[in-house]
Amino acid sequence: MKKIIIFVFLALILGFLFYFFKNDLLKEKVKKIYTPNKIYNVLIAKDLEERRLGLSYTKSLDINTVVLFDLGAPGNYGFWMKDMNYPLDIVFLDENMFVISFIDDADPSSYPRIFYPQSPASFAIEMNAGERMISGLAKNIKVYYK
Repeated sequence: MKKIIIFVFLALILGFLFYFFKNDLLKEKVKKIYTPNKIYNVLIAKDLEERRLGLSYTKSLDINTVVLFDLGAPGNYGFWMKDMNYPLDIVFLDENMFVISFIDDADPSSYPRIFYPQSPASFAIEMNAGERMISGLAKNIKVYYK
């Protein structure tokens, strides 16, 4: 009985640590993304593991927050909705932070479909579904990041 209690206790601690570690993977000092109609808090996914996980396993994304993916060199990087719990808008940006293409309302049920930019992208933004239109982002619009 004592071993079972210890096992359950350790499992709870590990689950708690995993939950908070997972949520902290994307966090950095709060920066802002400026769009024509709205200013967003931004989480930055800059290394391979953060880009791979993205928002997978999260329950929601705050309506005033987006995730910025620094993809490095321009390329045709694909995004999927694996292990997502809510739909997203995906905005692809060139090296100068101009919108080159976007996907509206990418749904979790679309997995294993992979979404690609229309031309090589250096950055991508994931935001709640519907936010791209609210933000005023469209092709050739510049995004500012500070």
